[in-house]
Amino acid sequence: MKKILFVLIFFLFCAKISFAANTGEISPDGPSSANESSATTNWTNTGTSPVDSVGTSNDAYCVYTGTTLDSLYVINFNMAIPAGATIDSIFATLEAQGSATQAARRRLAYFFVKDGTVPVGEISAVNNFPQDVDGTQRMTGVTTPLWNTTWSAAEINASTFGIVLWKTATQAGNVSLDHVTIYVAFTEVGGAKGSVMSSGLIN
Repeated sequence: MKKILFVLIFFLFCAKISFAANTGEISPDGPSSANESSATTNWTNTGTSPVDSVGTSNDAYCVYTGTTLDSLYVINFNMAIPAGATIDSIFATLEAQGSATQAARRRLAYFFVKDGTVPVGEISAVNNFPQDVDGTQRMTGVTTPLWNTTWSAAEINASTFGIVLWKTATQAGNVSLDHVTIYVAFTEVGGAKGSVMSSGLIN
């Protein structure tokens, strides 16, 4: 009887433990996974397709060549967070490099969007990327893990969720973006922990 009781208590204890999970790299649905700030934007793709540009770390870049602070909207991450889950934290990771000797000209800034257009929460300036060699920068919220705003599972699952990027310096010097990922940690209804890792693509 004691053995059965011990096994039952152990089982119930284990049922309370939260196990992290992720779906691996997820590609956006459809070809229109990003917009640029204008028809004359200075962002160009060097890959053979939108997927080839920033969907994987493959040295096929989306390159910013201008000085007008044109924005790149990377959206449609196709998240699959369970309905009703509580969003705990969000961070983005960028892999990129710059061509300028001056470090400040090799920097990108970004903010998150819920509707594909309007910025929400905090704006983040990514640290300077290396010159002529890829470097990875992971950014979390400065004030809160949720970037000083609130999120629902539905908002993050929406095709309009994503980030907007731009070079912070107006002086000459290319920034070449190789890979974009967004990571969301959440708690499901009932307390189970989970996570989704997603890879953003552009056209």
